[in-house]
Amino acid sequence: MTSPMTETAKLEALITDIRELIRAAWTLCDNTGNENPPEVDQGDWNKLSAALDKLDQLPEVPDLVAGPATKAEYVLTRALSVSRPVVEGLEDVKAALIERVKKDGPLVAWEIEEVLSSLSPPTGGVSIDQLQAAHIERQEEWCPDQKPDLSFRGNEMGGECGEAQNVIKKLERERHGWRGSRDTVEHLGQELADVVHTAVLCAITAGIELGPYVVAKFNETSEKNGLSTFLPSPPEAE
Repeated sequence: MTSPMTETAKLEALITDIRELIRAAWTLCDNTGNENPPEVDQGDWNKLSAALDKLDQLPEVPDLVAGPATKAEYVLTRALSVSRPVVEGLEDVKAALIERVKKDGPLVAWEIEEVLSSLSPPTGGVSIDQLQAAHIERQEEWCPDQKPDLSFRGNEMGGECGEAQNVIKKLERERHGWRGSRDTVEHLGQELADVVHTAVLCAITAGIELGPYVVAKFNETSEKNGLSTFLPSPPEAE
């Protein structure tokens, strides 16, 4: 059982696909040496091909034989014109994105991703993908010479879970009116945030892209229990 995607969800899924394509293209170019002819890593090539396949599955453009880039541009423009996210200067952002893609293609990775990020209405939070990318970047700054192993990260996450449980214990103690130390919901929020961060770090250390697993697990639980709430997920590459 699947729930129909809203125009906003379709736009968010498309932006995710384009970001994956940008990252794949950037990684392939960044990992390719200066040999003549250049030697391309097969794994990087496969990731770029899979990202292009996702865009190629987009609907056809009326009266035009279109490749992945043109399909993405068409769907993005149409989705924006329908959903109208509340973003200041949206038309200027959309025009800048289309012109830059036409001119430079996907290799201007970080510039295009900045434009794409500005297309989404502010939510006061970040996506799992954004959080994981930020942790990868900060880990390079924090411990560039020797990365923590999975054993360390797992124990770190367990410790944070224990701290959150300890706060919950004190909140429940207060709710029941029992004697003993007290705590606050705000402190619980901080500890739960630590649990999330350490879970992401575990995923990074294990080489897992956590976002798709989070979406898949949520949707699997909804389907299993006959519920109608689903998270949007991009189509799988053939």
